[in-house]
Amino acid sequence: WFSRDTHAVRVHRSMPYEGNLEVRVHRAPAVYVRVPEGVDPTEVRTMLNHQEKPPQRVGAYVGLSGLAQGDVLTVSVPLKRRVTKETAAGTEYTIEWKGNTVVGVSPKGTLEPLYQREDFLSDQAPPDEADYYIPAQEVAW
Repeated sequence: WFSRDTHAVRVHRSMPYEGNLEVRVHRAPAVYVRVPEGVDPTEVRTMLNHQEKPPQRVGAYVGLSGLAQGDVLTVSVPLKRRVTKETAAGTEYTIEWKGNTVVGVSPKGTLEPLYQREDFLSDQAPPDEADYYIPAQEVAW
C-alpha cells in the first residue's frame, strides 16, 4: 500500500506503524484494495465513515461499492511480527518483520548497516502532513 492523491480518491497509509489504509473518495463509486501477502482475508476489517461494515471480497481484493464523494473507507489489517532466517553469500541473517516490512536485520553489517528501522516498531504512525501532487492529466495504464 502507498499514499497518493488522484482525481478519484486520496489514499493515506499508516504502514508499517499501523495496519490502516484510509481512502477519501473524490469520485469513485467503488474501491477495492489488494490484501497484503501473508494476511488472512478473514482478519481484514473495513469501516465506512467510521462505522464498521463487512468488506466485499473479490479474489485477493477487499473493498466496498456504493461509495459517494466525501466517504472515507478505512481498511485495517493486523501487522504480525515474525522472525525468519535467510542465507545470503554464505552468511545467515535473522530478519525481523512487522507485517510485510523488514524492520531489522542481524548481523547488521559493518560498512552500511541495512534495515535498522527501530522507529517502525512503534504502533503509532507519525502525523500525515504531506501534500500529494495530483497530475493535471491521469496516466492511462
